[in-house]
Amino acid sequence: WIRSSDKQGGNEGGELSGPIGHRSFVDALHSAKTYRLCVLYVLGYLGLSVGAYSYGFEKWPIIDSLYFAVTCFTSVGYGDICPQTKAAKIFTAFFVLYGISILGIALGIVGSSLVESEQNAMGRAGDRVKQRLLKSFQKESYNRPATNFQRNKSSIITSIADLVLNQLPNLALIAGLALWIGHIEGWSIMTSLYYGIITTTTVGLGDFSPSTPFARLISVFFIPISVAVLGELLGRVAGFFVDREAEKAEQEFLTRELTEEDLALMDENENGDVDLAEFMTFMLVTMGKVDRETMDELRAAFESLDAVGNG
Repeated sequence: WIRSSDKQGGNEGGELSGPIGHRSFVDALHSAKTYRLCVLYVLGYLGLSVGAYSYGFEKWPIIDSLYFAVTCFTSVGYGDICPQTKAAKIFTAFFVLYGISILGIALGIVGSSLVESEQNAMGRAGDRVKQRLLKSFQKESYNRPATNFQRNKSSIITSIADLVLNQLPNLALIAGLALWIGHIEGWSIMTSLYYGIITTTTVGLGDFSPSTPFARLISVFFIPISVAVLGELLGRVAGFFVDREAEKAEQEFLTRELTEEDLALMDENENGDVDLAEFMTFMLVTMGKVDRETMDELRAAFESLDAVGNG
């Protein structure tokens, strides 16, 4: 057994320290440090754009330099503002590559966080409703027979509709900013919404783009937020189709009969018996829930903590 009193790595008579023990695992992509790095990278990129294009190569207004940076790292690229000098074009080539490769990741993290926060808020409200209903039907739910996979899972259309409904506040914010920019530019409502869709999908045709300083200033915030949110949303919609097929394949795998070959593969120590750990390892790896290397690392970590050596 692994005992909390075992001395491991200088920790005497206490609980295990480090990532193993009572500490919860924090997803690196959602840690405060990651968000700070995202903000610093974006601010640094915007500052570099101002320094290069407002005080260096082109002498643009600061708002135009910020606006140009945003259209670059979101890959919208209207083409309404472009570098003219040879030195500026050479610099822009590396500037764009850096922005798309590094800040694209930051944009994805921000978009994921916005979508997840909205989903979590809606989910908590839904959970409270379900808990009240379950209290009324608790006894019946215990005796209710399990339904099959097809009945348990909602349809793809329903799932997509639920996702879109959950994201209505974010989508309304995007539409509102697009309409605000269109109002400043004197566009019609239809043109403003058209501009918003062309921008958020990063198509950036360039037939409509903000030209006034104030509209471009709003775009500095509108473009990255809208691209991040809609990109994450569309990615999750596409993920529904992939996940649906994966769930079907997983259910078919779980309900099929085990063969002698499966049992032989499970029996890692080749003693003729399959214990729970061997069964769990085989199933998780085969189903793609975890890779073999991760399981081997976890086993090695357990063995290093098993001071007595009796498991």
